[in-house]
Amino acid sequence: MGAPTQELSKLSRAKSNCIRFQESERVRLDEEAQAVVEQVTQAMREADQAKLALAGAEERATAAEKRAEEAERRAEAAEKKAEKAEADAVKAREAADSERVLRRTSSELVSQLTARVAKLEKEVEALRADLEVARGENTQLERLRIGAEVLVNELQVPQPDGTTTLEARLLSISNRFGALRRESFEAGVFWTLVMEQTHYGDSLDLEGFVVPHFWSTSAYRTSPWIRR
Repeated sequence: MGAPTQELSKLSRAKSNCIRFQESERVRLDEEAQAVVEQVTQAMREADQAKLALAGAEERATAAEKRAEEAERRAEAAEKKAEKAEADAVKAREAADSERVLRRTSSELVSQLTARVAKLEKEVEALRADLEVARGENTQLERLRIGAEVLVNELQVPQPDGTTTLEARLLSISNRFGALRRESFEAGVFWTLVMEQTHYGDSLDLEGFVVPHFWSTSAYRTSPWIRR
């Protein structure tokens, strides 16, 4: 009985040792598994953080790229503004040069216009003086015209046929003077003959007088004082 008991005791101890070993191995494996799980979890967290960091980096890279594009656009706009400013500066210089030329030209024109105005003022003064003289002459001519019109009306100068002006009547004054002289002469002859006939009676031969024009006048034909 002693040997089997010893064997059983050995087996029991071996079994106990095996169980303890298995338990320790299980614990160790559990601990290792737990460590692996923790490592995996940590790795996953780190991976997530890495993903987040990568996403942030990508966002920052995108933002940086956008900022770079915006900076490039601003640079292009600034370059265009610089070109425009340069063109404006050229135009401003040209305008300044044109303004200087215009000022010189304007100054010359002002001088010329001033001289021209002074000359025109003198001409205006001369024209005013001539106008005053012309007005005086016109007044005198108007008086002469009125006097001439009164004269031709008093002399009963007829208006020549086909004319309507006072000048035509004035030109006919000489004819009117001749007619008046003839009428005056005829009137003198008429009254002389009347006086002679009343004095001498029928013994005076009136038709023997050489006054041929008088015998055709209306004074002779219509006079009641001359006996025929």
